[in-house]
Amino acid sequence: MRTTLELEDGLLTRLTAVGKFKTRREAVEAAILEFVTRRERLALAAMKGKVKFFPDHLHVIDTLEGQEP
Repeated sequence: MRTTLELEDGLLTRLTAVGKFKTRREAVEAAILEFVTRRERLALAAMKGKVKFFPDHLHVIDTLEGQEP
């Protein structure tokens, strides 16, 4: 998708240098991906202690995968 962005020159220069990217596009895409990935991980970490894990759940999945749909 084509998008026009007005970015701080120094910030984009730093991003390109730190990441050793060849193009600004590569740099921006990598930064966006890293940002999204980090936020997703933080959201998962926030769920710590809120989700019950049942160690025997894997055998249920194996059983279901062996069945015809």
